[in-house]
Amino acid sequence: MKKLNNRGMALSGMLYTILVLFLALLFGILALVSSGRFTLDKLKKEVYSAINGDSAQLVTYASEDKTVITISSPVKIGKYFIADSLSYVDEDNITYTEVEPVTKLVIEYEPPKNGIYVIYTLDVQGRKNKFTFIVENVIHIYDNGEPVYFNPEYYESCTEEEYQEDLLDYSSTGKPNGQKNGCMKWYVFNDDGDMYVDMILDHNVVQRAYYNSAEDKNTASTILSQIPSEWDEDLNARLLSKDDLKGILGMDDIPNDIIYLASKTTTQASSVDYGWLNDNLANCSVSNCNNQDNSIFNFAGSSKTSAGYYIGIVSTSNNYHVRTINTDQSINRERAKNSNTQTGLRPVITVNRLAFENFLGF
Repeated sequence: MKKLNNRGMALSGMLYTILVLFLALLFGILALVSSGRFTLDKLKKEVYSAINGDSAQLVTYASEDKTVITISSPVKIGKYFIADSLSYVDEDNITYTEVEPVTKLVIEYEPPKNGIYVIYTLDVQGRKNKFTFIVENVIHIYDNGEPVYFNPEYYESCTEEEYQEDLLDYSSTGKPNGQKNGCMKWYVFNDDGDMYVDMILDHNVVQRAYYNSAEDKNTASTILSQIPSEWDEDLNARLLSKDDLKGILGMDDIPNDIIYLASKTTTQASSVDYGWLNDNLANCSVSNCNNQDNSIFNFAGSSKTSAGYYIGIVSTSNNYHVRTINTDQSINRERAKNSNTQTGLRPVITVNRLAFENFLGF
């Protein structure tokens, strides 16, 4: 009987020990899950607190092997911030490690497609990680003629204050015609939400010039050769094209007649809606330009104002004529080589919007 009691006590001790170990393991698992959830909740709060705008709603969930973020309202977010916070969130949405901001570790990105962004990062073990972000209504779509400030030499954005400083450094009167470098004002047009946007300068970098000194209307070699060589070549500087104008005006084609931007016909008219296209030309205030520049410029032995700029369209009715946009908001024409010209060079550039826009993109 004593042996049986001893065996019973031993069995009870073993069961008790197993129970204690089981409870310890259970509490440990619960603590780990709770810690993970706490860290994730903390992460969400940090992300949310960085979003400018109380109306923004952040929803986080796991989908297969990627973390998906949806932002439901337009917000401005510091570049890479969400990547900072999510680079070490696994597919179960649990954060295990506090790490240095991933802004220092992003190694690749894919341009957004249909609102979806992909970035690649290196983790602390040197492994390559892929994360996908779905973003709604974060990219700002620019209206035609909406201004931005951009330095073409360094391919970087700048502020309105920097623009004013550089403009006054160039001209004490604050008139920009002829300014080629520094922070300058540009007008975005035909923005369809793609990674790249087209912008036209608000003034002529060359005030008066030949389109082609050989009077060949079929090539803009003379005028294009005067695009500042200091500009970043990736900007692909060019003249405003027929397709550009078709998009701006909502027209199927640009007729060979002299037409006006506002009426889209031969009927003379002007509108503030197109004041950015005849900006900083001579006597343009009567034709609703944004700003007027009546400065006098010497060219080919004559002194005149700058009253227009060449566009990349040739006239089909005349062997020598090329098309221009003039101070009166007309799409006009003149000879490719005209010694009395008042027409100059106003470049269009194509820019990656990440260079000047603070939105969720990498």
